[in-house]
Parts: sequence; C-alpha cells; structure tokens
Amino acid sequence: MMTIHHGFFALRQTIDQFPPAGRIFTRPKIERGTIMDAEFVVVPSREVEGYSEESGGGIPYQIAGKDYQSWLEAPVVQDIIVYWLERHPGASLEELVDAVFHYDEYDAFKDA
Repeated sequence: MMTIHHGFFALRQTIDQFPPAGRIFTRPKIERGTIMDAEFVVVPSREVEGYSEESGGGIPYQIAGKDYQSWLEAPVVQDIIVYWLERHPGASLEELVDAVFHYDEYDAFKDA
C-alpha cells in the first residue's frame, strides 16, 4: 500500500513497514534544508501501474503531476537507518539524516 509521511521523523518511524521493493518520492526535492518537513511517498513496486516522465525521472501514474521527485529506494533507506542505529543505538534524528545524505552522495554506508 502506498503511504504518505510528512517529515523525515514520520518516515523514520515507519521503516519497519517499508515494502521489500519500492521507491520513495518526495515533495519538494530532498536537501538538508527540506528533509525535516518534506512529504515522502513510499510506493511499493508491485503497485506501480506505469510511469510518467517528470523532473528527469519516472514518476508513478498514481502521483504524477503533483511535483514529486524520485529519491531513493525504500529498502535502501531502511538499510541505512537500521545500519546506523545498530552501531549507534541512541542516534539522533540529525545523525540519521547525515547517514542518509552520506549514502546518497557516496553510495556507501557512513562509518564512525
């Protein structure tokens, strides 16, 4: 089922419910200044009826025309957060955001 989350905190709270295959779309484009208040839509791959070419990428028909941007695969975001929390059980939300941006920039999990 496609789910909508308002802000990174809300998204983080539901990572255990992410689909095994799917993508996260955002509005507006994710940057450090927008991630805490952005709208995140988690779309399971099995529910995509087709794609529309928008903003340089494929956007599922279900959310096309609403200014969404393709972000990361849902299982990847889940893995980043789980990986970081296993190594830093008391990690703050800002540390999780740093870990996500590190992965997005370097295509690698953040160590330390």
